[in-house]
Amino acid sequence: MGRRAACPTEGEILCEACRASLFFHGRGERCIMQSAQETLHFLDYWRVVRSRKEIVISVSLLVVLTGFLITLSMPKVYKAAVLIKVKDEAPDVPVFENQPVRYDPLFLRTQFELIQSGPVLEEVVKRRGLDDKFAKARGFESLPPDRKLMRAVRILRRAVKVQQYRDTNLIQIEVYLGEPKESAPQEAAETAQAIAEVFRLQSLERSREIKDRALRALEQSLLEYSNRVMQAEQNVEAIRAKYKIDLVSTEAGTQSELTKMTIVQLEAQRTKAQMELADREARYKLVQSLTPDSLRDAAPYLVGDASLAGLIATKRAKEIELAEALKSLGPKHPNVVSIQTVIDEVEKKIDDALAGLKTGVKADYDAAKATVEILDKRLEELRSSNRRAESEEYREFDRAAEELQHAKSIYRTMESRYIQEKIEMRIPRS
Repeated sequence: MGRRAACPTEGEILCEACRASLFFHGRGERCIMQSAQETLHFLDYWRVVRSRKEIVISVSLLVVLTGFLITLSMPKVYKAAVLIKVKDEAPDVPVFENQPVRYDPLFLRTQFELIQSGPVLEEVVKRRGLDDKFAKARGFESLPPDRKLMRAVRILRRAVKVQQYRDTNLIQIEVYLGEPKESAPQEAAETAQAIAEVFRLQSLERSREIKDRALRALEQSLLEYSNRVMQAEQNVEAIRAKYKIDLVSTEAGTQSELTKMTIVQLEAQRTKAQMELADREARYKLVQSLTPDSLRDAAPYLVGDASLAGLIATKRAKEIELAEALKSLGPKHPNVVSIQTVIDEVEKKIDDALAGLKTGVKADYDAAKATVEILDKRLEELRSSNRRAESEEYREFDRAAEELQHAKSIYRTMESRYIQEKIEMRIPRS
């Protein structure tokens, strides 16, 4: 080296044999490192820090004080949380029979997205008057009511966080609000409660609307069979009066010689087939009367198709995901295009499934109708063979009485189911 560095003074200790790296001493003299491969000892660093303790303490205090002041200057945000338990809609008390429990892997995820959906948040904003409160706090009171409402919904959507507890049916709804400042804590708590309540009511209302439509179709079929029973009774009474037939109980059955086991068995099969026909006829009429949107909502309940329910849930989830993506991305962004492509594919699959549903319901109805017709034909052949020796008037009366009993049997079955469903609808649901 061209110049020898001076050794530090004032009690400062060098590294091994003064051949290690030198450092700055208290008087600010700069030492040149003699060996790049050797490191300073921890105590040497500590002595350097201790010699600059005034600067270190000052900088630390300045950083802490700055952070404290910045924290104080930030607006206060209050958090409120509500924990809810989500389950399939069912009466609190099973009145007639226990329904089998079916596991739907998409159910919780679907409910998770529905909680954050526009209809729920919009209803909460209207109930709580948050559009006016947010407008006053953020200064957009001059906007038209509809735009003010939409902006309030967007603000609330950003303030809501929903999380699911793993391996449970529990979902936590969190609301973060800093405005209005004078009532933010209470507003956050009441808004969280309102979201849970609106979600519960809307879920029950959706289920009730679907069941109402089905019950209206069943009620219409019930009215038709009531008219059939009345016509059959009038026909029986007219034949009885015409031929002056006595000692015939239409409730217990005719007094004809219908004793063959084959006839008894076919009668039972015919009654069962007619009940199935009435059920499939009501379902077929309901499917034909529903609009495409209504059929899409009711289809999983009509046929119990888990794959169709999964497709509908996937479409709703992707629509929510698309709406979230469009907030920050353009319509031609690859992510947006990809999500829209998935939605279109799922929509096509749903349409195909609904078309198949209509075809299947029609095929079931035609098959049930053909079964009843075959049984009717077979029974008529057996009855004709069994009653050849009987007079014409008894054959006519027996036929009318049997038709009356069949009509009454179907009517009572449908009436029992209708009353059962009406009672279950009045049972509280949580």
